[in-house]
This record gives sequence, structure tokens and C-alpha cells, in this order.
Amino acid sequence: MKTEMFQSIQKFLIDKIDPSFIFVFGSYAKNTAHRDSDIDVAFYSQDSSHITYELFLLAQELADILKIDVDLINLKTASTVLQAQIYTTGIVIYSKDDTLLKNQQMIALSMYAKLNEEREIIFKKIEESVILNKTSVIERCMNRVKVVYANNPESLKDYTKQDSIILNIQRACKSSIDLAMHIVADQRLGLPQSSRDAFDMLKDHSVINEDIARRLKAMVGFRNIAVHDYQNINLDILEQIVVNHLSDFTVYTKQILNFQGTR
Repeated sequence: MKTEMFQSIQKFLIDKIDPSFIFVFGSYAKNTAHRDSDIDVAFYSQDSSHITYELFLLAQELADILKIDVDLINLKTASTVLQAQIYTTGIVIYSKDDTLLKNQQMIALSMYAKLNEEREIIFKKIEESVILNKTSVIERCMNRVKVVYANNPESLKDYTKQDSIILNIQRACKSSIDLAMHIVADQRLGLPQSSRDAFDMLKDHSVINEDIARRLKAMVGFRNIAVHDYQNINLDILEQIVVNHLSDFTVYTKQILNFQGTR
């Protein structure tokens, strides 16, 4: 199935962008993808005219084809840290110019080496950037929920506000799952079959405590209802989450960051 997915990505991008080479990175490159994972795709093109919004639309079009979320990265405009991550951990699924690929890889890693003398530090910073990015997304989503809710239960009866609140809870859940999967893979804690397995593995290895593992698994259950059975969301449950359980995300991220700080 993964081979067919990579072939679909290759065919789509060759038709739309004519790239020199294409990488898949992240969970699909590490074989840690799960049901809720998106797929991370990076390309290099000699054409410098690709704008951010155009790539966003292409990512949505590709997501419709693959039936999963897609992050599409232009290697030319990616940060030095992200380029290094892609070139060192990604899988090349297409290349029409291997010499160019090797040269760009050498340039990217040389630039990154200038910022970091030691290889161990390089990969630690890459890992930290992933964790900090996910925790910042979670915090941003929680803050948005609080602003929209505005301590007013009537906000949940306003469909526009309700949609915003639910969407941001979904995003916070997804980033929490991604964070758990990242730690599990990085620490080689096992092979989780689901997001719930990942939270249990973090608990079993004292990354998070039992209470927060249970709460996050319950939150993922709500997210699954919101994604697959939106019309049947119970507003009383939603209100309980907004009023009493947004702090679960904060406790979760603090426990993750505390674990990182002790390593």
C-alpha cells in the first residue's frame, strides 16, 4: 500500500511541479505511521516560482487523492534544520538528477554543520524542534478555544463558535498524538498499534503519569467522534472538556518537556 501511495505522490508532483527529486520523511519514512498520521512530502525544483499558497492548494489536492492529510515542503525555502532532517531521515521516492540531489544534500548538511559542531547536538536540536513545535501548536489551540468560548456556555450554541472550538480541540488532540508517537519512536519504546497504545507506552516508561494517560485517551475518543460522527456530538460533554479538561493538555506537555529536560 505504501508503494502505491509513493507512486501516486510521484505521479502527481511530476505532473504539477516537475521536481528534480522528491522525499517522503517523518512517520512514513520511519515506519511509525498510524491511522491518524499525515504524510510529509518534500520536493526540490529548479523552478523558483512556487508560492506558499499554491503549494498549500496542491497539498490539499494530493490529500484528496491519498485520503490522508499532506504536508508539502519546498526544500528550497525550508529552514536549514528542516532540510537537514529531510536529507538525513527521509526516503527518496523520485530523482531525475542524482548528481543534483547529492550536491544539494551536501550543501544543506554543510550549512547545518556550521551551526552545530557535534553530530549528537544536531540531532538533539532536530528532536527538540519537533517537540517544541508540537507543544506550541497545542498551546495555541487551547488559547483559541478559551478566546472563542469566552467563559460563556452560550458560545457552544453558536455554530460558528462551536465549529472553531471543536476544530481547535481536534488539532490539539492530533498534535498530542503526534508528540506521543514521536517520543515512542525516538526512545524506541515499542510499536504502538494505535494512539492509545502510544499514551500507554509513555505511561509505562514514566514519561507521563497514569492519570494524564487516561485523560488523553479519553480526549482522543472525543476527537474520533468529532471527526467521524460530527452530528452526534454531545454539547454537555463538549462544555465539560472546555471548562474542566483543557488543562489536561497543559499537564501533558509539561510532563513531556520535564522528561526531555531529565535526559
